[in-house]
Amino acid sequence: MSAGSETGGMISRPHLRSLQSDLVGAHDRQILKVVAMVDKLPVRGDADQFIAPLRQRLAALRPARPVNFTRLLFMPLDPVIVAPANWKRDALAVPRSALLPLSNQVRAALGADTAALDLRIAPLTSGQGAELRAIGAVLWPRAVAVLSASQPPEDWAAATGLQSADYRAIADHVTAALGSSGGIEALAWDAIHGKQPATHEIEALLSEALGAGSSAFALIAALLAARLPHAQPVFIAADDIAARRGEPAVRRAVDQMIDTTIDGIEERIQETVQLSQAAASLRGVVGLLEDLELQCATRPSRKARIVQLRRTIDATSRVKFNEALDGRLLNPAETLAEADDAQVMQLEAAARDLRRFEGVARRLGGAEHYDSGLRAAAGALKPRDGELMQTVIDRVRLIEILQGAEAAAAAMPA
Repeated sequence: MSAGSETGGMISRPHLRSLQSDLVGAHDRQILKVVAMVDKLPVRGDADQFIAPLRQRLAALRPARPVNFTRLLFMPLDPVIVAPANWKRDALAVPRSALLPLSNQVRAALGADTAALDLRIAPLTSGQGAELRAIGAVLWPRAVAVLSASQPPEDWAAATGLQSADYRAIADHVTAALGSSGGIEALAWDAIHGKQPATHEIEALLSEALGAGSSAFALIAALLAARLPHAQPVFIAADDIAARRGEPAVRRAVDQMIDTTIDGIEERIQETVQLSQAAASLRGVVGLLEDLELQCATRPSRKARIVQLRRTIDATSRVKFNEALDGRLLNPAETLAEADDAQVMQLEAAARDLRRFEGVARRLGGAEHYDSGLRAAAGALKPRDGELMQTVIDRVRLIEILQGAEAAAAAMPA
């Protein structure tokens, strides 16, 4: 197949490879421009692989993106959709390569009704959650009916690189998630708007999922843990159900849900996030990690895995902080005396981003590392003899952002 056919005939494969290497350090505006270009492709093909490293950054940016039938169909499964290379058999996950073949099966089964759905979806963007959920409430139950009794399509192996035997497990994950999507969306919507789900609401949804088997129970618990602001109530509810049932399969399902949550954190920390979004991204990861630590105090193997994950994230965060401190602040500040207003504002924004990031990162450990880095940065920014008053004010302002009013006052020339 030609590169043109794989990407809708608009972008060559070499061009996409070149774009991918440039995108990692690109500015937000450049990222959004490229993603908008990919979204317009009639056949995305390999283009999805080239924006894969940006998915966490896009989640932080939250741009309004066009929605199509496939994206809406799998919206409830987003937290467990993984890159094909990261998918493992028996995992509570759906490889991205399986989405289009499954979507095509649903479209074919719905027949003429797909045209009406396409018309409703066409004007919407990803930011219109209420409208998308309303259409999903119609689409998702019908997709469950289609995929519950479906067989692998003829092009399954060619389109996905998977075996026919993998199809049923993946389709079952999809039907379990879509079958519980109404309840998950309702609880997530309430939580976003300040109403924390009650324990009995979470338990009711998990108990209903358990009726479809322990795997469905584990999957719905993992989706809830990823979608709700705090995962701890989900972990507690799942453990309580397992204790009441007293069945080994349900206990194993809880462990599988925890493993899936840890897998999700590992995948997130591998993705590149620009400093302006890094604090928000890290805050979500650290909060989930802290919930897992509480839940796994009596699970030695999971506890060891979480301890190692904490160390990895801590080390990565320190490196990211050091690189940003030099690259985003101290190096550009060397020419502060010649900087215009826009450049000074960029330096102040970088200083605020660094403070937000270290404020979250120090929850992982290494408070001394961040304190030392901020002190050293304040020292490097200290006003120099003979500088104009405006440059002195700019330097002191940066020190104030990094270390507070007392440090700024101490840095002022006599």
